[in-house]
Order: sequence, then C-alpha cells, then structure tokens
Amino acid sequence: MKKNEAFYVIMMLVIAVVLSAGVLPSSAQDEWPEDCQLPDLEEAVGSAKRAQASGDALAYLENLSDIVDSANLAYGNCLGEIARSSDALAGVNLNDSNLEGANLSGANLQGAELYFVDLDGADLSYANLQAAIFPKSHMQADLHGANLQAARFNWANLQGASLKVADLRGANFNVADLQAADLTGANLQGADLSWARLEDAVLSDTTFDETTILPDGTNWTPNTDMARFTDRTHPHFWDSCLVLGKFSPNC
Repeated sequence: MKKNEAFYVIMMLVIAVVLSAGVLPSSAQDEWPEDCQLPDLEEAVGSAKRAQASGDALAYLENLSDIVDSANLAYGNCLGEIARSSDALAGVNLNDSNLEGANLSGANLQGAELYFVDLDGADLSYANLQAAIFPKSHMQADLHGANLQAARFNWANLQGASLKVADLRGANFNVADLQAADLTGANLQGADLSWARLEDAVLSDTTFDETTILPDGTNWTPNTDMARFTDRTHPHFWDSCLVLGKFSPNC
C-alpha cells in the first residue's frame, strides 16, 4: 500500500459521495463493519460550502477541519477492523497518518512503518506490532499487552502511555520519551533505552536482563537502582536532557 493510500481513498469516497448528493446503497453499506461505515459529512460539507460562498474564511476552515477529523477517525477505525480480521496490513506504510483516538485493539500491523504518526489516545491493546517502526511518532496511547518485540521507538513521544504487560523484548527506545509511562509487568529484556527519559515511569514487576541497555548506556544488572532514572529527587538522578538538550525533541 502506498503512503496514506487508505486515507486518500476514504477522502475521495467522502467527497464523491457527498458532492454527488448520493449515498451508498444500504445493502452495500451493511456489508461493512460498523467502524468502517462512511461518516455522514453532508451537514459539514454543506456548512463549508455556505461559508465559502459568503466569504467567511474562519467558518470555512473550521468545517474543513471537522471533515478531515471525521475522515481520519473513520480511517483509523476501519484500518483496525481490517487489521484485526486479516494479515492484509502487515508491513503497511502508514507514515504521517493521523490515527489519534483510533481503535486498533488486537490489530495485526506487524512490521508496519509509522513514522511521524499521531496515535495519541489510540487503543493498541493486544495488537501485534512486532518489528513495527515508530520514529518521532506521538504515542500517548493504550499499548496494554501489545506485542512490540523488536519495535523501534526512536525519538517517539510515549508520555503517559500504558505499556502494561507489553512484550518489549529487543525494542529500541533511543531518545524516546517514556515519562510517566506505565510499564507494569512489561518485558524489557534486550531492549535499548539509550538516552530515553524515564522520569515518573512505573516499573513495577518490569522484567530486565543483562542485555537491557539503560538510558546512560550501561547494562542492567540485578543491583541496578532504577530509581535514579525515574525519580528526579534521587541524589544520582540521570537526566538525558542534561546531555542532549535542544537536540532532543522530547526535552
């Protein structure tokens, strides 16, 4: 699938359906899962047309924004439906997509490319994201129980994300922001946390091993005091921003 192909297809369908003042036959619509139904944009498009005709630029832009938001939500939810029911989207290119709030729970996006993707508020619980790539993406999302083995989160923003019992073996978190992320019960064996921010992260029952690379570049040992990465009041608190400064978008 080409870059954002699914999104552009949905947008073209939306425009074609609404501007022609027609609708898909109900029998055809009923064959699609509920989350894949074409959003009703007739009112928003009508308002945009009226605002354009009257020269009200602000109202016009506001209505266009509503249309894009609705299409984005339909795109994300439909993508989830397809990815849950088949392997059709394994390895898909979703770079630059807006998947904010999308329901991707249980989806199979193994090996998918998600550069610069907005996943804030998305549900990725128990999704198969093994070897997926998330550089510089926003992921304040629910990743509870997800398979993220060998996934790449370089420079990603995961502030406050739920990664409870997630499989993060071999994952790469170079310069990622994991502040206040919940990693309760997660498996970080072999993960690379170099330069990652872990302030206020929850590490209860989190599994590490001697191949886990910590934010300061050292390897985890049974004697490692992880509080020096999570607790700013720790006398030996290690803050990647003191080293990276303006070179990190997460500082």
